[in-house]
Amino acid sequence: MHGTILCTIPDLLLIAQCRWRVRLSQQRLARDTGLSITTVNGLATGKHQQVGVATLGTICGYFGCQVGELLRYCPPGMSLSPLPDTVVRRPTLPGTAHVAVPIQNHISTLVAAFTPGHIADSVGIAWNTADGLKGGDATRLDLPILARICAWRTCTLDALLTADLAALPR
Repeated sequence: MHGTILCTIPDLLLIAQCRWRVRLSQQRLARDTGLSITTVNGLATGKHQQVGVATLGTICGYFGCQVGELLRYCPPGMSLSPLPDTVVRRPTLPGTAHVAVPIQNHISTLVAAFTPGHIADSVGIAWNTADGLKGGDATRLDLPILARICAWRTCTLDALLTADLAALPR
């Protein structure tokens, strides 16, 4: 077992709702960000096993959170602590001033010292998938593979992907 990636959209909505003093829902998040409700709901419920890097940048920009706070790696047999209230860094509802933030992919750096064959064997993925990880230019990310990488490298998602929150308006 490699653990799982859990999406915290429901928690982020509750935290933001208290901080911004407005009613928030998955529908509101979808409307404000331009994402489809299917995408937001699929991530929030764990039905989606893949996510676009641009989608991560959009949601992280909306809340002002890091990727590792939006998507959390949970090792097998463990439970995660609740998110702190400070995870939503935007002081007010972004509204139309919403800014998607760039996402930096550190996976290629993390696996640079390993051959695609070693990565494939260690993570339990196909060789061509492992070779693609070394390129670091993925536009879509497979959540079960991210969980396997976190288990293999004993790290959180923050070691793999970060949101450039400096791009947010101040």
